This record gives sequence, C-alpha cells and structure tokens, in this order.
Amino acid sequence: MRYLIAIAAFLLFINLQAQNGQIRSQELYEAGLEAFRQSDFSAARNLLNESIALRATPDAHYLVGLTYTAEGKDLRAVASFEAAVALNPDYHEAYFQKGLIYLQYHDPSQAIKDFTLLIDTEQTETRSIYFQIDPTGNQQTEVGTLTNFKAQLYHYRAQAHRALRSYDKSFEDLAQAIALDEHPDFLVTRALLYQKTGQREHAERDLRQAVALDSLHQLAWYNLALMDPDVELPEGLIEADGAGATIGLLASRALEQGDYQRAKVYFDRSLERNPSDVLTRINRGRVLLKVRQFEAAIEDFEVARKQDHTRFETLYLIGNGYFFQKQHKTALAYYHQYLVVDPTNAIVWYNAAMCQLELKKKEEACHSLERAQTLGMLEASGKLKKYCR
Repeated sequence: MRYLIAIAAFLLFINLQAQNGQIRSQELYEAGLEAFRQSDFSAARNLLNESIALRATPDAHYLVGLTYTAEGKDLRAVASFEAAVALNPDYHEAYFQKGLIYLQYHDPSQAIKDFTLLIDTEQTETRSIYFQIDPTGNQQTEVGTLTNFKAQLYHYRAQAHRALRSYDKSFEDLAQAIALDEHPDFLVTRALLYQKTGQREHAERDLRQAVALDSLHQLAWYNLALMDPDVELPEGLIEADGAGATIGLLASRALEQGDYQRAKVYFDRSLERNPSDVLTRINRGRVLLKVRQFEAAIEDFEVARKQDHTRFETLYLIGNGYFFQKQHKTALAYYHQYLVVDPTNAIVWYNAAMCQLELKKKEEACHSLERAQTLGMLEASGKLKKYCR
C-alpha cells in the first residue's frame, strides 16, 4: 500500500512539475513577445528559446523566426519557420514567411510550393502575430486572413513563376490577383511582364490603369516615362515619398534637353531626400560644371569621393573644375592622380596636356598628347603638329 501511495505521489509531483513548466514556458513566451514588440530582438529570442526548452510550441518557433527576419538573418529564420511547421503542419503563417524568403533568395520552386499550399487553403482564423503589417505592433496591428490576403498570394506566386520563366503561369496568377483586387502594384508587375515578353501595348495599358488608380504611383510613372519619353509626369510626383528614381529620370531628361538649371533643381531635390546617393551627387556636380558653378561642383565631387573612394572619376572631374578656373597646376595634380588609376582615358591625357602647355611644360605636354592620340583622341593630332613637331 505504501508503495502505491509513493508511486501516486511521485506521479503527482511529475504532473505538477510539468504544469509548472508549461506555465513558466507560457510566461517566457509572453515576455518574449513583448520584447519583440519593443524591437529588442536579441532579448526576445533568448526568452523564447528558454520557453522552447521547457515546452516547444509552433508559436514560439515562429516568433523566433520573426526575430531573425527583423535582423536580416533570413536563413536562420527559415529554420525556425520549418520547426514551427514540423510541430504544426497547418501553421500557415510559417509557410507564408518561408515562401517570401525563398522568393527573395532565388528558390522560386520552393516558394511556389508554399504559396500554393496557402492559396489552396480556405482559412478565416487570425492570430495576434498573423500577417501583421507591422509585426512589432508599435505602429499598426492589423492582421489578415488567407481569405482577404489571397490576391497578394497570387501576386507573390506570379513573381516566382516569372523567376522560373514560366510566363504563362505568371500571367494566370496575375490575372487572378487583379480579379480579386485591382491593386496598382499588381498592374505594374503585369506591365513589366508584358514588357519583358514584347507586349508593349498591353504593358502601357496596365501602367496607365495603375496611375489612374494611384495618381502618384512612383513605379508606374517611372516605367511609363521610360516607355514613352513624351509622357507628362505630374508635378506632385516628385514631392511624394519614394520619388528618388523618378526625380533621377526627370533630371536625366532635362540633361538630354540641355536644360541644366532644371536638371540641377531635380538633383537638388533628390539629394535632399538621400544625401548619401553618390551617383546623383556626381551628376549634380557635372551639371554645376555646365552652368559654371565651379566651386560648388568641386565640393560635390569631393563629398562623393569621401562617400565612395572607388569613384575615381571624381578625381578628373575635380581637375576639370580647377581647369575651368584656370588653376592649371592644381588641375594637373588631380589629372595625374586619376591617370595612375586609369591610364587609358584619352580625354584626361588631353586635358593634362592643356594644363602642361599653360604651365610651359612643353615636353611633358607632348608626351601627354602622344598618349591621347594613341588612345584615339583626334584633337590631339592637331595639337601635336602645332606644338611638338
């Protein structure tokens, strides 16, 4: 009898320990979720791993995956999402996140499998961390079900089919997505696919429909302007968020038309939005040279050079700025720096020769002119005849 009582007591103890472990596991999970919402991803992961050690749940593994995703550690995130699916094969949130990562990491076949599973599933249930627009919960806490998210799932699967060059299947999925939700993004995606497959008229039709739905849709206007150089872009477009590429396109157009002042205005706006855009800064410097604002141009090239030391063209562009100001000695120093890196630029050899002639360095000038002539600079031949022969 005592033996049976001891066994019962032991089993009761084990049961209580298990219950306490489950309670503690849930407490750790909730603490991890709160840390996640506060964007403290490392702390969240530590708490969640402690929770998993006591009792592994798909929710905990899924949330660990989201912490990795938030930190850009997508491959680790996939492992956590796979663990969630292993515990619960119907954990659709994990399939969704996996599908996105596979799509981004060029595994479209696996992405198609995950998105297809979701598309074929009728689901109305939502969870607190299910398809949140802002997973941290700090700004938005909207959630979506598979039912109201299905158009986006078709859109994602269409992109995966396109990556596999299964264009017919991609068109089919895009048609389904647009039938469910005529979203401008879906129309732009289909327009780009039409363009890729040589169906220009259909592409232009979809782009025009996209801007009809969203008059400030940057990507739609950008691609429409590339297709039709005469299209009139709305002025408000360049004031909208994400206008960098469109502003760059407008600036390039202005440059082609020789409207340098207008190009400068667009480059100014672009750099206000993104001061670290090295190429835009260099292009603005080129425009400043055209409008004879030499000191401002040199400043742009110097900043660009500091931002990216591999943009060696800034060296000869700075040289040009000094050359136009007749500071030939300084200009020549920059030309020489550039030619050490790229001795195949005929124009820079020619410009160096012009500086050397101004500085009365005839022998050096003739050498530079010979290099320029050898590299195909026709103007160098005339200068050689005049000064060196």
